[in-house]
Amino acid sequence: MNGKKTIIITIFSVLLLLLVAQTSLACEFTFNYESIEAPLATVGDIGIRVYKTHNNCTLQSMNDYHFESDKLQILEESEWQEIERNVYEKWFKVMLSEKGEGYILIWKECSKEGYEEKSLPIKITGNSEEVKQALAGVYPYEDDINISMESGNIKYIDNNFVINNVKLVLSEYNLPENILATIVNYQKPVYVFYDSNQGNELILIVGEDIYYKFN
Repeated sequence: MNGKKTIIITIFSVLLLLLVAQTSLACEFTFNYESIEAPLATVGDIGIRVYKTHNNCTLQSMNDYHFESDKLQILEESEWQEIERNVYEKWFKVMLSEKGEGYILIWKECSKEGYEEKSLPIKITGNSEEVKQALAGVYPYEDDINISMESGNIKYIDNNFVINNVKLVLSEYNLPENILATIVNYQKPVYVFYDSNQGNELILIVGEDIYYKFN
């Protein structure tokens, strides 16, 4: 009987060691927040660290780590930096741009450990002071540009936003497909602020639930 127990304990110990060893091969992702809850149009910095906890990583570049996001706008993005051996850090400056439950997610897929991901949940409720001003028809920033404003339902025609027969131009801004879809499918009236001295260059779109800045 004792011999059987010894065999069982030995097998269990081996399996546990294998499990620990396998787990230690995986990358570890951490954000600088556990979660975020803030009003629409809040701007802040989100940091992500990747801990490579195994040797001979099969990913050849940090560009093999990918990001996805929902209900936020990426304003700035840093390069990856190795802050200590096998620990890499990257920062995003983001604007919370659509009410509801959003996220930013990092994922990777490699030949050793397959697919791994981690998501930072973001809850967007209420209006910041910038949103309140914009919904009152007042441009909420002190930019040195000539601001014009239109309000109503926005359309997307021939790759341009149009409101009240005013065609708006997105200058040197690559609009992500998910943001374009959000604006195109938005059914409520919006306030649109644009620079009429620069060919109606689009500056800001604000609705009851959305807030997108383009300069």
